[in-house]
Amino acid sequence: VVDVLPNPTQGFLNIMFKSKNGAPVTLRVFDILGQLKETHEKIPSNSVLRLGQKWPGGSYFVEIKQNDLRKFTRLIKVN
Repeated sequence: VVDVLPNPTQGFLNIMFKSKNGAPVTLRVFDILGQLKETHEKIPSNSVLRLGQKWPGGSYFVEIKQNDLRKFTRLIKVN
């Protein structure tokens, strides 16, 4: 389970990972053009990652991978 709060945001986003699996998580952030902006690896499966403080306004996509599972989430940063 992944929760993203607040979305949309004017400041930062908290991405909360909750998993019974225990395997580490990899997170990649892409801009609206599909360009890779950030990569975070080996994130503990039950943790919170804070992102977006320095991002310009716009839409972003986050790919979250854990083992063979993959999820995409859309994020919005408002100036």
